[in-house]
Parts: sequence; C-alpha cells; structure tokens
Amino acid sequence: MGIASQKTFHLKSAAEEWARNAEHSIDRETDPSIHKISHKDTFASLIDLHIEDLGAVGKPLRRSQEAVLRRLKDDLGDTLDRPGKA
Repeated sequence: MGIASQKTFHLKSAAEEWARNAEHSIDRETDPSIHKISHKDTFASLIDLHIEDLGAVGKPLRRSQEAVLRRLKDDLGDTLDRPGKA
C-alpha cells in the first residue's frame, strides 16, 4: 500500500515543487505531510498552516480564535522571519 497525499495550488510551479519535496520525503522515509517552517514563511502563512493543522485533526476554530487570527493576519501577515533583525 502506498502513501497518498494531495494539496491544491494556484501555480503549477508551486505544485511541482511540493510534489518533488513530498517524493524526497518519502524516499528518506519521513512523513511528507510534515511542514518544515522556513525563513521564507510569512506570519500569515504560518497562521494558515495552524488553521489547516487544526482542521486536519478535527478541531475547528471557535469564533473568537478565528477573529484573533484574522486580526493578526491583517496586522502582521506580511512579516517574514528574518534572523538577526529586530
């Protein structure tokens, strides 16, 4: 039995990169569904990842959580993690 995984992308190039990374993970016998956080990730993308992870384990956001996360995305969404910058 093989490993099945899927994700939707807006760009074909992003989908191809994801597929390559998933195949490399499988070759290294690691779980391809584990997202490694990179310094290229914006705060908004990390919030989206958190929401996606909660959905994957069947924990929907409560209204107050959703409002807080939406506000954080609006205020800090474009912020990148840049080591050494304060």
